[in-house]
Amino acid sequence: LDPDRTYEWIGKGEFIGGDELMHAGIVKPQAKHDYASVVYRFRAV
Repeated sequence: LDPDRTYEWIGKGEFIGGDELMHAGIVKPQAKHDYASVVYRFRAV
């Protein structure tokens, strides 16, 4: 991650600063089943 770039959260349409992702992160959803997984896709804009 580059703290000076903005990233688009693909599939959600949100834009988040690289510094925010590095320091605050994102909220992880509660797992509903054993061995559940989530994929987050971001693109630098």
